[in-house]
Amino acid sequence: MFLNDLTEQHCCEMIVRAHECVMDGFERFAQGHLITLFSATNYCGTANNAGGEIIPLWVFGLHAVMSLLVWR
Repeated sequence: MFLNDLTEQHCCEMIVRAHECVMDGFERFAQGHLITLFSATNYCGTANNAGGEIIPLWVFGLHAVMSLLVWR
């Protein structure tokens, strides 16, 4: 699988992408290794979607612990 190769090659556990409206502000794919994040609530006044934001809590070397915040 392309995503597994990409995360292993770059020594990361997760890829976060944006610029696609998702109804809950975020959506997880690939067993949680890929997250689509969208921060604009009620996109274009018609989508009635929530917004999401990732907040880093602390970083240990290359490992980060994050919190995911969602609002409507």
